[in-house]
Amino acid sequence: MHRRSLLTATASALGAVTIAGCLGDESDDGDGTTSPDPTTTRPTSTPTDTRTATATATRATSFPEDCPDEPDIDGLPARPETLTESNVVDYVREFEAVYVVATDDYYSGIDSITVTETTAVDGGYDVEMAVEGTEHTPTGTETPQPADATSHRVTYRLRGRTLVRELRGHASGAFISEDCWTVSTGG
Repeated sequence: MHRRSLLTATASALGAVTIAGCLGDESDDGDGTTSPDPTTTRPTSTPTDTRTATATATRATSFPEDCPDEPDIDGLPARPETLTESNVVDYVREFEAVYVVATDDYYSGIDSITVTETTAVDGGYDVEMAVEGTEHTPTGTETPQPADATSHRVTYRLRGRTLVRELRGHASGAFISEDCWTVSTGG
């Protein structure tokens, strides 16, 4: 997903939350205080809680069982035969560097990939990363992109031969999309 679409969707969602908050059920008692309308029930969550719950609800809650073969992209690494934290981190960093440049027109290269968390789970690992890319040089009348157009977060979940890539927004870490593949091993 391109950064502009993400920013538009985020702005729309935040606008809806703001408008909903302004249309509250409270009435002014004349002394500067408000009292709730007794005929309605007010939610107990804050806008932040709502966004987090929405992002979590959008994300797949179970690990997929049947995924297509990995994408046909030159340079994608093979899954390590034996899974250790170190070789899984190296594998998904290399996978992300090749994958994002091949599939996202805004990225011409990768400046850095920082692993922010690695978690051993039953049968595999979850690896969270922050990615900073190099934007391609605009040509002709192409519109320049925002400064963070080539920045994102990503979580890779590897279980056996199944690899899941969860794309997340750079600033908020909100869930954007998920891809799933059955990956080959190097042996």
